[in-house]
Amino acid sequence: MSEFSSNGMLNFIGKRRDFNFCGPTGNIFSWDFSDSVIFLRTIAGGTNFATEEEVIAARDLRGALLHLTYAFMAGEPFKEEDLDLVNAWAAKPNLVNELGQNGITRSFRSVSAYLAWLALLGVELLGEAEKGQIRRCANPNCEIIFFDDSPTGRRKWCSMSECGTRDKANKHNRRKRERNA
Repeated sequence: MSEFSSNGMLNFIGKRRDFNFCGPTGNIFSWDFSDSVIFLRTIAGGTNFATEEEVIAARDLRGALLHLTYAFMAGEPFKEEDLDLVNAWAAKPNLVNELGQNGITRSFRSVSAYLAWLALLGVELLGEAEKGQIRRCANPNCEIIFFDDSPTGRRKWCSMSECGTRDKANKHNRRKRERNA
């Protein structure tokens, strides 16, 4: 699997409207899917917003990765058009490593390079994960998909601090009500 977390690809296909993904350089790539607009901040020269063509490409790539991920989780075959799109993106240049005074700096030179990196993460994740390692959060109100790399392989929540804590608090309150009834 890539030296960087597969969560980059899973965050990209995630359903949270307000998610922010910190890339390998620690800079924030912010995506807003509301009102059919995607803004992508790249590290090259500050803030560059995606062009209309890049927005369409990002939506197409996101859709293909989402279809492939759902097919993987269900044990179904992948659709050829999704495979073709993701593989084409994954073959493009993506992350650039540069040696500087403070070590290695990793950056994306364009929105397309960032999309290519996400596609490559998708190829690696879906090609190397075992069935059951990619799953949807156990919270019925959450649609987040995550990669379970826990030692026991029994992780249930997208985030313990969000969905896991909420579920444990609900169970505790239910037991308390039952005892008092």
